Amino acid sequence: MVGDISNCILALMAIVAAVFSYIELQSHKEKENNKLLSQLNRRYVGSDDIQAVVKYLRDFDAYNEKPTSYQVELFLRFFEELGVYMRNDNLPKADVINFFNYYFERLYTTERGEALRKQIKNVDKELPYLEAYKEKLGLKY
Repeated sequence: MVGDISNCILALMAIVAAVFSYIELQSHKEKENNKLLSQLNRRYVGSDDIQAVVKYLRDFDAYNEKPTSYQVELFLRFFEELGVYMRNDNLPKADVINFFNYYFERLYTTERGEALRKQIKNVDKELPYLEAYKEKLGLKY
């Protein structure tokens, strides 16, 4: 009988330890995701090449200077990288949409975006990780 009680106590302690470990793991993962998101946001905002595309695609006070093909390709490469992070569950979909997706969508839904895609000869359709990004977000472009 004492052995049964001891086994029950040990089992209960193991369950409590497992739950605590799981909570800690989730907390650690969330902190890592936030750190990665912050780093990506700094790169997105701090890159003159990416910002040239963003400023051109703005729906108000848009710059009239068309970005170079190189700048458009770097913009797309950024989203390829996001696709890899999302595929590996390193970034939540909702965070990616809230922080980065607005101008990506404008690339596919505006006349200016269409002009940029033509400028790069629709190379975006040949970027497999970009397709993974679109797939993860359920985008049909």
